[in-house]
Amino acid sequence: MPETAAPALSRLLQPGVATTWHPGRTALRDTPHPMSEESTTPDLVERTRRAIEAGSRGDIDTVMSFFAPDASWEIVDLGVFEGVTAIRGFLEDWLASYEEYVIEPKEILGLGNGVVFAITQQNGRLAASALDTMVREVWAYRFLWLDGMLVRISAYPDIDQARHRRRTPRRGTGTS
Repeated sequence: MPETAAPALSRLLQPGVATTWHPGRTALRDTPHPMSEESTTPDLVERTRRAIEAGSRGDIDTVMSFFAPDASWEIVDLGVFEGVTAIRGFLEDWLASYEEYVIEPKEILGLGNGVVFAITQQNGRLAASALDTMVREVWAYRFLWLDGMLVRISAYPDIDQARHRRRTPRRGTGTS
């Protein structure tokens, strides 16, 4: 991951960040909150981590289980996939283009109001490449959750671009 990713991410954060997930560590909180024995709201950082892990395993059925039926996935400079059928088709095509594909979460942050921000590094070996080409990319994602289900993902190949578009996406408006 480029050295500029962490500073870019820290500038994105606003007061009131509730949870942060770092690979290999447990969730941290900016202030201690007493927890009831049974939480009535899902831990969106953990759900995001599980969705990313399923994508890394190529487990499309599990990835799709996180999406609301009318969800959308925007990939900046590529387009928007509306609904679970379009999202599944995109994921199947994307993963089929690689012989090997691993998504490594670098940081996952709960920003409140159902918004989770993640930075991932994706490593893969392209299928049918005569050059045995390895691809390594860093992406920023903004996940919007509603009632424990993903309703929108916005994916940015440029972390700074994601930071500048940090407004909370509004469901159904296509605005991010």
